[in-house]
Amino acid sequence: MSAARGVRGYRLGLMRALERVRKGAAVEAFSGAISDTPVLSGRARGNWQFSKSAPAQGEIEGVRTEAVTGAEARAGVLDSGPNDVVYLTNNLPYIDALERGTSRKAPNGMARRNIRRVAEGLRRKYQR
Repeated sequence: MSAARGVRGYRLGLMRALERVRKGAAVEAFSGAISDTPVLSGRARGNWQFSKSAPAQGEIEGVRTEAVTGAEARAGVLDSGPNDVVYLTNNLPYIDALERGTSRKAPNGMARRNIRRVAEGLRRKYQR
């Protein structure tokens, strides 16, 4: 095997590994935010929307289960490419209040808390 071919193979392996880490981190953060969203009617938890390239617009009518919302986000992340920017958006008018911890069920919010948790886990795993 030539040195150039070996370097290309190493580069491809590294790119695949980075993509697995990116997708795994996004799935973990998104799933955590959805799960941590407090439930009264279920509307807030079911209004999380996955999108690529730009945040989703509008609200979802009715109530979706955590399983449906989470599965949709997971499928979207796993289907995304290495250059895609992925978003988990909730456009309900009271979601910012919930994120600031106004609910006793989620006093530390949902999204920021899970992003910090996942980022800290990555730091612990990969920092040397």
